[in-house]
Amino acid sequence: MEAHDLSVLHKSLFEDKLSATDLFVQKLRSDPSIKSALQRFYWILKRGVSLIDDDASNSERKLGFQLWTDSQIKSVVSLGIAIVSSSRSLSVEQAEPTVVAVVHQLVEFAVCYLEKAEFSGNDFSIQVCDFSSSYAACLN
Repeated sequence: MEAHDLSVLHKSLFEDKLSATDLFVQKLRSDPSIKSALQRFYWILKRGVSLIDDDASNSERKLGFQLWTDSQIKSVVSLGIAIVSSSRSLSVEQAEPTVVAVVHQLVEFAVCYLEKAEFSGNDFSIQVCDFSSSYAACLN
């Protein structure tokens, strides 16, 4: 059921051709699987920024996303950008509480990612720029 809900959310964000914000709000209010998928996505983000319980010392403890593959991280960011883009013209009062919670959790995820991610290569500023510009593009 959860995978199906996430598929419905993905389809409504990426494949439907109506006004993104209007369609997103309409579907969120009429399709319970969209709300369910947003709640599931919220918990994915929450797990991504939660400390992993293990025997490591505090300095070596990792956040959940640090065990994810690059593909998983890119998928989360891509879906997050689509959600923010589809809801950015909504005021907090117009947005469903679930959407507000997801956007809040996305910001926390982005900050944690930039703080904790281990970048390869000598000049990681390009990689940080790629991530942050993709994320910031939806906020402009």
